[in-house]
Amino acid sequence: MVSLIESVLQEVLLRYGDRAYYVLKAAWEVSEEYAEDGRKYPGDFDFGGVVRKLRSWGIRYNPNQLLRIMEREYGVIETTYKSAAQHWYSFADPQAVARVLRDYGGLPEEDEGIADPEEYVLEIQIEAIGIDDVLRRIKAIHRKHTLSIADREFIRKFVIDELPMIAKVLKEALKFEDRFSDFIRKASLTLRLTKEVIAHKLRQGGVRATHLSGEPNVSIDVRNERSRLRRT
Repeated sequence: MVSLIESVLQEVLLRYGDRAYYVLKAAWEVSEEYAEDGRKYPGDFDFGGVVRKLRSWGIRYNPNQLLRIMEREYGVIETTYKSAAQHWYSFADPQAVARVLRDYGGLPEEDEGIADPEEYVLEIQIEAIGIDDVLRRIKAIHRKHTLSIADREFIRKFVIDELPMIAKVLKEALKFEDRFSDFIRKASLTLRLTKEVIAHKLRQGGVRATHLSGEPNVSIDVRNERSRLRRT
């Protein structure tokens, strides 16, 4: 028998379609991650966690309005804690959410295997890279007119140790462009900005151009030199 909450959730999905599906699925997955973490949280999931989960899927959508509708109009979630920086919710019936998402195709059965191991591993690698933090650091360095010693050392280490892995994962992510579009955009920008830093800023500091022999490349005014020689 379908419970009341299941019926209400089905109505939400019918009315709001994919928006509701992805927000609900994100909230459920965040709640599962928090539960596995083992720490005590003020609710099943939080607004910030839902936003991060959506962005990891390449979805840039503010779920605030839809979460408010789910709470105030349908009663399938409720606020458990709210401050200026955080907003936590709990599900009215977590098992009903799991059943509805499974029926909708959003959750696998517990004994179901991984559909695409390559895509599954790629998702883990993308999470491990933390492209948002990487891009934020590279942007900060790119904006500087002059690099500090620490900046120069960071860039050199980053290019040798981390950039090859980002490039490798980016190449694989391009096979799943729709799924990982957010990572593809940010990783591509990271590569371009890093190249610009190397080309225009890393070599700052009075390095002179040289001939192949290693001697300074000094230009000579030929007319002045001839005049000097005649006088001597």
